[in-house]
Amino acid sequence: MKVDYSKAAKKWLENSTKFQLDGLALQGIRIDRVEIGVVRCNFVIPDHLSDENGNWNVGAISVLIDDMAAGAVFSYCGGNLATVDFTMSFYSMAKVNEEVEIEANVVGEKGNLVSVVIDIKKKANGEKVVVGKQWMHLPSASERKGRRKNDKMEVDYPKAARKWLENSSELQLDGLALQGIRVDRVERGVVRCDFVIPDHLSDENGNWNVGAMSVLIDDMAAGAVFSYCGGNLATVDFTMSFYSTAKEELQIEANVVGEKGNLVSVVIDIKKKSNGEKVVIGKQWMHVIPFKKPQAGKSKL
Repeated sequence: MKVDYSKAAKKWLENSTKFQLDGLALQGIRIDRVEIGVVRCNFVIPDHLSDENGNWNVGAISVLIDDMAAGAVFSYCGGNLATVDFTMSFYSMAKVNEEVEIEANVVGEKGNLVSVVIDIKKKANGEKVVVGKQWMHLPSASERKGRRKNDKMEVDYPKAARKWLENSSELQLDGLALQGIRVDRVERGVVRCDFVIPDHLSDENGNWNVGAMSVLIDDMAAGAVFSYCGGNLATVDFTMSFYSTAKEELQIEANVVGEKGNLVSVVIDIKKKSNGEKVVIGKQWMHVIPFKKPQAGKSKL
């Protein structure tokens, strides 16, 4: 019989004080339901998660999606989880102080990989905001079986997940995720940086937090695109593929690689500085609205 990890997942979601970045992105989240393979929440977007246009910050969205995915997968099978592929597709903007409904569902399992879909809609009218899709890696079946015996059916995973989601800090999201970054080079369509991962961006295993990566990748992409063509930018598609974990100094390079109408494609490559090992590749499409040129006034002569 399948073990019910949903209670433990709820507790894990609620207890967010340990990780500053997650707590900031999830501040005020209300968990409606947690059961095996499903997490549902309501969320009023707070002021501190706005971008420069008053919309929900893309980095904040990515942190929340990763946490919701982990909660759903953890409620499904427990275990130490690692994100291996992460995609977000955007359909509309959500404003600060607007309420959204969020549902994460486990939709498939293949070996040690579990697939989860996260659907976010506006509560007022059901309009789709973003759909996130992730593959997460789990321990082997034998390892999970052994751990379940040790748990003796007493661990309440959903309850822990709920606590992890609801507690929060008051730090600003982008500044927290980029603290200490050193910009090495910026030219048209290219941004290069070095970054030593600070302690406050670690996950429970001491590795670079996936949500923190996604915030940095979105900011690097925006920097590269802005250097290429300026304008007001909006992320419309966001993908991350993971190759290794990281705890040390990194080299980050964002390159604009294509343009189609008002859409610009950018690739962000992150490697370990010590040995060049690939950590993660981010790929984004950004919509660009050119700045309006000031209209020349009529001559008064």
